[in-house]
Amino acid sequence: TAAASIGPWRWVRSVLGARFDFDIPVEIGTAIERVAAERGVTPFMVVHAALAVLLARLSATEDIAIATPIAGRGQRALDPLVGMFVNTLVLRTRVDPAATFLDILEQTRDTDLDAFANADLPFERLVDHLNPVRSEAFAPLAQVLFTLNQATLPELGGELGAVVVDGLTVEAVDNEVTPARVDLTIGLAAAAAGQPWRGSIVYATDLFDESTVVLLRERFLRLLSDLIANPAIGVLDVGLMSPDEVAAVRGFEQGPDVTLPDVVSVDAAVMRTVIRDSGRTALIAGEREVSYVEFGARVNTLARA
Repeated sequence: TAAASIGPWRWVRSVLGARFDFDIPVEIGTAIERVAAERGVTPFMVVHAALAVLLARLSATEDIAIATPIAGRGQRALDPLVGMFVNTLVLRTRVDPAATFLDILEQTRDTDLDAFANADLPFERLVDHLNPVRSEAFAPLAQVLFTLNQATLPELGGELGAVVVDGLTVEAVDNEVTPARVDLTIGLAAAAAGQPWRGSIVYATDLFDESTVVLLRERFLRLLSDLIANPAIGVLDVGLMSPDEVAAVRGFEQGPDVTLPDVVSVDAAVMRTVIRDSGRTALIAGEREVSYVEFGARVNTLARA
C-alpha cells in the first residue's frame, strides 16, 4: 500500500493516522478525581498509572515507557515570547505483576514528579545521550504518547475543546490528514462536575485499524474503572475481557463429549487401526499418501532393525 514501504530488511512508517473520539462516563471521571485527592496525586498520575498497567498487560512486559508533552516554558523570561517551546518527557514505569495498583500509583507519582522537575532537558538531547536503536519504523524511547487537559498537540486540539482568551475563541482547524507521530496518542480532557470526560486516540493506520482501537478503548475504561474502584487490588486481578469475550473463549475450549475406546497403549491402538482399516490413509507427506497397512509394516520393520 501507499501507507508504508515494506522491504526484505526494513519497514518505514508513513506517519499516516486516524482519530477515534469517545466519552468517558461521569462516574469514572468522578472516581479519578476522588482517588487523586485521597492519595495526594494528580488525575494525570492516576490515569497514567492505569495506562501503564494496561500496556503491560497487553504486551506481557514489565517495563513501560509512555511519553507526554509539556509546555516547555519553565522560565518566566519565556512567557512573553511567541514560539514553539513544547518538550517531550518520557515516563518509565516498572509494572511488577505482584504489585497492587496503589504500588504502581506511588511509583508513578515519584516518576512523574522527577520528570517534571527535569522538564527543561530537551527530548532530542536525551535521545542523543541514550543513543537507543534508531529505526524508521518507530519513534525512539517511547511509542505511546499520553496527555490530560493539554492543548499542546494539534492532532488532539479540535474535539478536546476550544480555548477562550479575552472573549476570543481559539480552536484547531480540521485537517484532512491526521498525522500519527507515534504508534498511539491518547488524550483525555476533564469536564465540569456531572459531565462526561472527553477522550481521543490517534493511531498509526500502518499498525492499527479502528476495530482494534475500539477494543483498546473498551479495555482501558474497564481496567481504569476497576482499578480506581479498588486501588488495593492486584494489577493482575482485574479482568481485561468483557463477559461476551470470556464466553467466546470458553466456547473455544469446550466441545461435544467423545467416547474413546479402551486403549492400553498408543502402539496397541495404532496396530488395532492397522488391522481394522488397513486401506485407509494414515500419513500424508506432500503428494505421498501412506496407508495404514504400509505404515504398520514400516513400523514393524523399523522396530526389528
